[in-house]
Amino acid sequence: MSSSTPRISIGLPVYNGEIYLEEKLRSILAQTFTDYVLVISDNASTDRTSEICQDYATQDSRIRYFRNEFNLGLAPNFNRAFRLAPRTDYFGWTSCDDLVAPEFYQKCVDVLDNDPATVLVQSWVKLIDSTGKFVADYDSALLFPTERSNFPHERFRDAIMIPHLCLDDLGLIRSNALTMDPVYESHFGADRNLIAELILIGKFFHIPEYLFYWRDTRARDLPFDNWSERLDASKAHRIPMPRWSMLFGYIRSVCRVEMTRREQFLCYLHITEWIFKYMRGLGKDIFKAGGAVKRRLERYS
Repeated sequence: MSSSTPRISIGLPVYNGEIYLEEKLRSILAQTFTDYVLVISDNASTDRTSEICQDYATQDSRIRYFRNEFNLGLAPNFNRAFRLAPRTDYFGWTSCDDLVAPEFYQKCVDVLDNDPATVLVQSWVKLIDSTGKFVADYDSALLFPTERSNFPHERFRDAIMIPHLCLDDLGLIRSNALTMDPVYESHFGADRNLIAELILIGKFFHIPEYLFYWRDTRARDLPFDNWSERLDASKAHRIPMPRWSMLFGYIRSVCRVEMTRREQFLCYLHITEWIFKYMRGLGKDIFKAGGAVKRRLERYS
């Protein structure tokens, strides 16, 4: 890799982020690790997002701003931020309303540089509210007990069976591990599928310091089954089956990642365990999909 190529790329997908965007950009620009490029993919924002981004991009050549002609949805915009970023050693997504401590990326790079077996680094997390006020610490639930195990199936089981907030995909990741296409699939829970595949590929490491601040302002009142349009505008009329999509994603990951047959078999056993755990939700998907098909047939009959 040439000396002119940054060590890390940071992808910032954003839509109407003017409230927190400047604070976030200042958080990135304050990093003690400076050898990075920040790629902003603006999903056709209608507020001051474009103005803010262009202003910061003119002030710092490490910031590259791109704007979509129309709102693609969350998942395609995350994927676009990744595609637009230069291929560097490490890549990380970041959200416009989260914050990172000044030493966050430096400490992530240090771990990845010194441990080839580690594929993703995140830190302990503090939850903050819309004003930036501390809400809670988040570490024990995030730390999978076997995240450092040499056995992929053990790491995989923790990732799919232990409830967690899916904040690991906002850490720093080895770019050569992000070979999925698309990286983020267009269904609810796709971040869980990404985390599960990455932990099959290699070990995770959580820096035992609170260097990441997750702003708990996400819309959580949107029904679990009605995210299609928000996730991907091109699939707004698709009948959602989110739990089945997650299941098939787990199966694809086990098929894709290179491992021994024994490890693969044990991973499939854990997927079977997951099916039994979420049997009711899988059945709910089928019931709702059947109702949606019936309504569409009645509409055109």
